[in-house]
Amino acid sequence: MKSAKTRNPVLNQRLATNGNHEFSLESVVNGAVGPLPRHCMGYMNPGASGHGYINVMKLSVAKMDASLLHADMEQIYSEIYSYDRCEVDGAYLGQTNGLTATSFSGINGAIWGYHLAKAPDIAGGTLQPMFTFPGPQFPKDQHSAPSRKPVPVYPIGPILDAGERLLGRVDRQGQIHHDRRRFPPLPGAHIISANKDAGSHGPAYVWSAIALGVVANRERNANLFMEDVGVIAAQQTLDGQGRSIITPDAQGAEAMLQEKVRRIARTMVLWGEDRQTPLTAIYAGAKYIYASPHEWGLSLTCIPYLLLAHDVVPADGAAADLLQMTYEDWEARLELTPLPRAPQPPDSGSVGC
Repeated sequence: MKSAKTRNPVLNQRLATNGNHEFSLESVVNGAVGPLPRHCMGYMNPGASGHGYINVMKLSVAKMDASLLHADMEQIYSEIYSYDRCEVDGAYLGQTNGLTATSFSGINGAIWGYHLAKAPDIAGGTLQPMFTFPGPQFPKDQHSAPSRKPVPVYPIGPILDAGERLLGRVDRQGQIHHDRRRFPPLPGAHIISANKDAGSHGPAYVWSAIALGVVANRERNANLFMEDVGVIAAQQTLDGQGRSIITPDAQGAEAMLQEKVRRIARTMVLWGEDRQTPLTAIYAGAKYIYASPHEWGLSLTCIPYLLLAHDVVPADGAAADLLQMTYEDWEARLELTPLPRAPQPPDSGSVGC
């Protein structure tokens, strides 16, 4: 069967000589720079340097005093607040117009913290897996593919940390806000993202989870994202001495999320087998926060598709140079002030983060 040709002879020549070279990581990253010096923009916004995009992975939880919610507006305000508050906490995505996509990083995409500006322990191969699938938690059974090899499941924390270092943060400590934004999206930018959010009155644990499945051949297949959110109902009572007893306790909630992360990993491996797209590694994790009876808990899992700000790229190089750097190398090249450790919301915890 003859291949179809366009009416453009220059394009025909390019297709004949380049093959899939236009989807090399170097071409993707060089083609994922937006038009602005200090602000990132959303993929498919005008002014991009090419056809690429950068994915940033984000996971956040927060809570607020439920008495601040007006009774007649509680549901809609709470839902809006759930999303907007968590956009600001952690890697900064505040004041953006979100457009929801399903969950793949395509062959014209690259992942910040994994492909470029790598987390040092990923770049150095020192990050240890939390478990493997198949493994002690999920042994092979009658549904297992005969050729299935164990897939290591690593903590997602280093990739989440990388996202905070790119976009920066606004840290809340009581009534004081510390503005530590670096290259945030332009306020009002339209940004496609894979996302889910949840909110609930307490007593409850509100949680969000995120995962990256790395395919064996990124020039032919998309890397896989998976997001999930939910609420673990809880009871808060007093014992005989007037002390608060929460059921399940934080350890019980964390055990439930550990199981959730294992099931996400299992689902990703089975997805790869079903589509003959084997995964070589998975990065996964979850966060949770406990909301008391007078609080509202919030959670967000989000993976935006971005164009990099010009100033993200060192002045003496190309965007693709970031493929050879850790995020520490990148920060040093740009002489960025180091970010302090992010404040931990009260009554919160994590798995793999």
